[in-house]
Amino acid sequence: MTFLLDGETRDGRHHMQVRVYYEDMARDPQSVGSACLAHLGVENRPLALGFEKSGAEQLDDAIEGFEALREKMRTWASYFDD
Repeated sequence: MTFLLDGETRDGRHHMQVRVYYEDMARDPQSVGSACLAHLGVENRPLALGFEKSGAEQLDDAIEGFEALREKMRTWASYFDD
């Protein structure tokens, strides 16, 4: 996660930006969330994390050429299992 002073806006003001990297969020979502809330000046609270599948289809039905893709991505084969 990076905090940085961005360039000027159209009206000449500068503003802070927070860049949140996926790897940081995946590794420690509560710490990243806390840092973002602190940056915004919002009271810290635990993040409600929940993940759910957004599509009802099985991956092999939803992705054209699924088996060929799975074969090329052997390192990540477990992610292809529903």
